[in-house]
Amino acid sequence: MTGDKKAYKQAIEKLSKNNLAVLATASKSGIPNASTIEFVMDDENLYFVTKETYTKYKNIKENPIGTIVITSAPESIQLDGEIIEIKGDEIEFVSNLLTSKLGQNVLFYKKEPWKFLKFIPKEARFSKYPKMPSRFENKPE
Repeated sequence: MTGDKKAYKQAIEKLSKNNLAVLATASKSGIPNASTIEFVMDDENLYFVTKETYTKYKNIKENPIGTIVITSAPESIQLDGEIIEIKGDEIEFVSNLLTSKLGQNVLFYKKEPWKFLKFIPKEARFSKYPKMPSRFENKPE
């Protein structure tokens, strides 16, 4: 990953407390798709699940790059990276990680046809937005 790894780790730790993010993918022909995902992470990568019938999975199979945006006002981090499908023994590791961090019953990931995915960040951008007045505040009568 390019950039300051220490700053990246601090930002991720702070912003990932809610475990929700927006994942942007695109089809091979460039048609965009954005969807909310629930994720967990280890020291380097983010992990999430999806189903084979979802647009994001189809896009990832055709075009395995994406962007994840994690926001906790007033800060956000945008991560660009590679997405790979997890197979074999690593599924058990990720299933346990998801179960322990998200509080799901372990059977939740075993009874559904989930696809386990790893997002490998390649670039990170951080933003901090100042508090702006709402467009509805202080309106003249």
